[in-house]
Amino acid sequence: MSTTGAHDFRMPDLRIVPSSRLVPHEREDERRVGRLTERLRGSGVLKNPPIVTEVRTADRGDYLVVLDGANRVSAARASGLPHFLVQVVRYEDAQRYLEQGLDIARDSADKQTIAAILQPLALTALAKGERNAALGYCEEALELATAMNERALM
Repeated sequence: MSTTGAHDFRMPDLRIVPSSRLVPHEREDERRVGRLTERLRGSGVLKNPPIVTEVRTADRGDYLVVLDGANRVSAARASGLPHFLVQVVRYEDAQRYLEQGLDIARDSADKQTIAAILQPLALTALAKGERNAALGYCEEALELATAMNERALM
């Protein structure tokens, strides 16, 4: 494996998987899903594969949690695609990936994206035993939701 600066470079882990193995971590935006579904049915091409991480549980078996791309997954399912291309990130990398997405969303002040990223960040931190970090993400999500609701009521 070659290195680039201080970081290891790895080729993305791209896989074609059955849609039944994908579990979104957030609700999709129905308006966006409708538009994506129409576009997908017309072109037959799903751009930008969803980002997923593998999860293994004793009761549920193996499945893939969709970290980024819930709308694309829903549109592909609505279009009748039984399989699709995904990019798999290691569970250990998921928190780093989500933190990078959170930084980008914060820079752009995209409150909906920030809120969508905070939940899986809290779950990955909790799964790693990082209780204080998980609580911090939950508190930030609550503050953001409260602020967004107050603006909607005005």
